[in-house]
Order: sequence, then structure tokens, then C-alpha cells
Amino acid sequence: MLKDPPVIVIGDILLSNIRPWKIFPDTTTDVMISSYELLTKRGILAKIRARGGIRSFLELDDKIKLWLDSGGYQIMRKGLNISIERIARIYEEIDADFYISLDYPTLPGDSPRVREKKMRRNIKNFEFLINRFPDKTIIPVIHFSPNLDDYNFLVNTYIEEYGCEKIAFGGFVPPLLSVKGTKKARIKGILSLQYVALLAGRENIHVMGVGSATTISILHALRIGSADSASWRVKAAYGKIILPWGGERHVTNRKVNFGKKKLNREELNRLIDIISGIDHFPFSLPSYSKQNIEEFLNTNVFSRFENRAIFNAWVILHWAKIMPPKTGSFRSLYSLALQIRKISLEDIRNIWNNIDNVKQKDLLDYLSSNEIRGN
Repeated sequence: MLKDPPVIVIGDILLSNIRPWKIFPDTTTDVMISSYELLTKRGILAKIRARGGIRSFLELDDKIKLWLDSGGYQIMRKGLNISIERIARIYEEIDADFYISLDYPTLPGDSPRVREKKMRRNIKNFEFLINRFPDKTIIPVIHFSPNLDDYNFLVNTYIEEYGCEKIAFGGFVPPLLSVKGTKKARIKGILSLQYVALLAGRENIHVMGVGSATTISILHALRIGSADSASWRVKAAYGKIILPWGGERHVTNRKVNFGKKKLNREELNRLIDIISGIDHFPFSLPSYSKQNIEEFLNTNVFSRFENRAIFNAWVILHWAKIMPPKTGSFRSLYSLALQIRKISLEDIRNIWNNIDNVKQKDLLDYLSSNEIRGN
């Protein structure tokens, strides 16, 4: 069982008929919505005003912390040109606890010049927002970079110059999912996050856009403070459920273009065993016999989007916090993250500069050595 897991910020859309915080009031502490919806859905702000504000609109309990994302990633994907002034008008109207600064994500193919230009623009946006809203908590975003010096520069800028208490880290998940150049991409992703965590303080780091329960366990291995995830809803829309022990499986007959692995008999039996032994399954069953659980899953959960989404939210909010991945590549990554958590900035630089010539087994042996093992 994992101890002191990261705070999970549940991401959701504004016009939703599923509210995890109402279904799981004891485990939902933070919720995130996106400015992208507020910018692109006609009449949505008027509806929010008519309901008495964003908290009433979302039916949020006062104890739940609300995060407002800038929508920078969606804006980039759609090729839109949204000014910082438009984001500021949204931030002025929406009463949240935390506001993510408008960022322009760096991409793997960006040249050093383009990467620096984006970083400077992100700093400028952050500066604009904190000057405009001195009483709001604005969180800057740092993105994955092939150059460790970028992290030194950005963390120093945001913490030393602006006094930030939280920093968001974007672009952590894509390297973990990399197939081409897997070894280098995955290890560098974990090394980067550890590097920023050492510079800024682990509890001060928020990781953006976590996709799965297994990724959350890796963040726990690094002792990261918080992460947001809307994957519970997205995966349900694609006909998938998230497994409590890691991974995801298709449970519908719809045609899919990626992640085509379906739930097999052994996995279904394992899932039934878990449900039969707990008292916090999010659905009411007349009986918790294994036969009844299987019938309920097939007829009421796997076949319905809303129930798949609720099931996935249950896994993200509960199981991701207590169960590390058991098998497969993510188990290896989890073990790797446990070792990387113990190393220093100097160790990371040494590995970073030589990673292309190092076998993963040799790297694990190095990370396990007494010479670099810390607390």
C-alpha cells in the first residue's frame, strides 16, 4: 500500500451529467476545469452567472479546492490565437483557488531558439497575470526539456524572482508512453521530474494531465505533491475501463484505433475478486456474490459510458492511491522511479549526459549502488 500519495485533482468538463465529487465526497478534494471551454462554449459564462457563480454551477462543496487551467494545450492543438488578456478576463470572473498560467508547450522537435522563445513568452504571461491579480494564486508551468539548464533557469525565475509556492510540470506523460526510443524517453521523463522536484521541492510540484493510475503511482514514487487527471472520463468515452492494478482495457465492441487490448477472463476474475472483498464499490448491488458482480459489470458498467466513467473515477481516486503497478513495463518504471528519487542533481546530470550509451540494466545497478543511495 502506498503512503502519502499525491493529491489527485479531478478534471471535468463544465456541462457534465457526472460529478465525481458528488459520488465520492470523501475522496474528492480538488477539481479542475479548463478555460478553453469558457472561451469556446457560447453562452456558458452567462449560464454560470445565472446559477450564482462557478461553485454553484458545478455543485461544489466549499471544502473542495477549484483549479482553473488556462487551456494552453487545447489552444495549441486547435491552432487558436488566444491572448493573455482574454485569459485574464476569464480569470477575473471565475472564483477559483488556483489558476494555471497561460503556457505555450514546448515540443520535442523545437529548436533551442524556439524553445527559449516559448519559455520567455510563458514567463511574460505569468508576470502579466500576477501583476493583474496580486491576490490570486497563479501557478506557472514548466515543460519537459532536453536541456537541464532550462529547468535551473525557470525554477530560479519563478521561485527566487517571483516567490512561487507551486509550479506545474507539463509534458511528463508523453515520454512515458513513448514506443520509439522508449528507453531514453521514459528514463529522461522521470529524471526531469526528479530534477525539478529537487530544485523546487517535491510537495510544490503539480503534474499536468496524468493519464492513468500507473502514472500516478510513479508520481508517488517521486513524492510529487499533486497531479490532475481527466482520464476517467476520456477513457470511458473510448470504451475503456482503468484497472485497479494498472493499465486499461476495452470492454465494448466498438471499433478502436489504439490500445486495443481487451479485458480477458483472468483479469475479469481478478476484478471480481477485488470488488467482492471491499465495501466501497460505487454501485449498489443486490448481492456481492461473484456471479452477481460479473453480471452487473457486463450489463451495467461495461456497456454504459456513464458507469464506465464512474468506475474509472473510483479507480483514480481510490486504487491509484494505494496500489502500485504489479507487472509489465510500468512496474519497471515504478521501480526505476523509486531509485531515481534517491539521487542528487549532480547524479542526474551525469546520467543525462551519458544515457545514450548506458543499458537500462547498468543504469538500475548504478542507481542501486550504495555510493549514491540517499534517504
